Amino acid sequence: MTASTLISLLLFSIVMSITPGPNNLLLTASGLAHGFRRTLFPIAGTLAGLGTVFLLSGLGVGALIAADPRAELLLRIGGAAYLAYLAWKLWQATSLGEASAKKPLTFVEVAVFQLANPKAWMMAISAIGIYVAPAIDYAVRLLVVTAIFLLVSIPSLAIWAGLGAIMKAVLRDDRRYRPFSRGMALLTAATALLVLWVRMEP
Repeated sequence: MTASTLISLLLFSIVMSITPGPNNLLLTASGLAHGFRRTLFPIAGTLAGLGTVFLLSGLGVGALIAADPRAELLLRIGGAAYLAYLAWKLWQATSLGEASAKKPLTFVEVAVFQLANPKAWMMAISAIGIYVAPAIDYAVRLLVVTAIFLLVSIPSLAIWAGLGAIMKAVLRDDRRYRPFSRGMALLTAATALLVLWVRMEP
């Protein structure tokens, strides 16, 4: 991999991982409800799920999903439904104590969610199409691209989880927490609608 290709991959990974999406909203909500330390397992689950999606895409699953309108629609509906559920839970949480009392998402739950996360598949399909498919050493390049993307994702995911944790410390008063939580709920619901609207490209 040339230096210019590596720089391009790093920039692509940073932009795709730091911009708002289902994972970032989920981790921000977790940080808000449970703090940063209890969100470490969801962060690890996100990374494990993303790695799985990249490897499956490299084996051709991503291209099949993107090429089949029915499979793609099913994936988008599943991802949007989960986000709608998360939005409803955020809307229902009327106090910080109530939100903190609920169990945080587990490693497995967040990892499995990636299989229904359209943005994860879109990132994987795009990265593989640009940085892996043209290479002769396909398997090695797939592992390298996946590893780089995951390494770049660690600080990005931590920033979003940390944002939620900071807001948890700031919004100690329930009168402040409720409007912020409901704002997060509306943003999550809007993301669910976007997931339904935007199609993946093979």
